[in-house]
Amino acid sequence: MLFQMKRYSSKLLSPIGRKFQKIPANYFTIMSCLFSIITGIGYYLNNLIITIIALLFIEFFDQLDGIIARLQGPTKFGAFLDSTLDRYGDFAIIIGIWAGSYFENLDY
Repeated sequence: MLFQMKRYSSKLLSPIGRKFQKIPANYFTIMSCLFSIITGIGYYLNNLIITIIALLFIEFFDQLDGIIARLQGPTKFGAFLDSTLDRYGDFAIIIGIWAGSYFENLDY
């Protein structure tokens, strides 16, 4: 099901990707990571609106990054940067969830 949604979103974002084709795909990767940090901050502050909006931007920039990278021709550095910053972004979100005390009510 997820791959079907990705195929649909790819069709939606392809025209946007063609318009931004001149901008390096790595910029969109960095934007995705920055919004991951904002999401972590949103979790920490227990602000649902910031968190949801930032999560939407993470996915938007991540999808757009992939489309633009395919249009420009992927590079080894770009692939490394994308996967590395995705993990850093995941870490920032997990730290925000942890620091926002979302784990307090869990029974282990």
